[in-house]
Amino acid sequence: MLGGIKKILGIEGISMEIVVPESIDYEKTKKLEGYVKLLAKGDSEIKSISFKLIEKYQRGRKESKLIDEYIIGYTELDGPITLEKGQSHEMQFTLPIKIKLSEIEQFGDRNFLFKGFSSIAKIVKGAKSTFRIEAEAYVVGTKLHPLAKKDIMIDY
Repeated sequence: MLGGIKKILGIEGISMEIVVPESIDYEKTKKLEGYVKLLAKGDSEIKSISFKLIEKYQRGRKESKLIDEYIIGYTELDGPITLEKGQSHEMQFTLPIKIKLSEIEQFGDRNFLFKGFSSIAKIVKGAKSTFRIEAEAYVVGTKLHPLAKKDIMIDY
């Protein structure tokens, strides 16, 4: 009975780790390549693994601070992948990226003179973006699917 509950909750399911570069140059690649390491804590079958690249855009200060999150890349690897207890598996993925520029950044991209004004405006408004990648494995028979997250730097 306890084993069944652990399986439903995903406690004895899959352990995941995302391996990607610490930073990428968006202008050169427009994609993120890496792999995910899977380790089975018990016999498991994975239907699919989804990957999302999320931009967290913050602006404002103190009480007027606003935070939005945008999905700027998504891909899914289909299974099934069957793993026995103690077995590990690695899967490569390529995640296409589409960054949406803010109004300040669009203004700065018009010409090199506006770039300086754009940088100052971003500092004054407290605007900044951070990025993270999330991988979620859909395991047969579990309600709580394993999720792995990793922060990444994107230069654009």
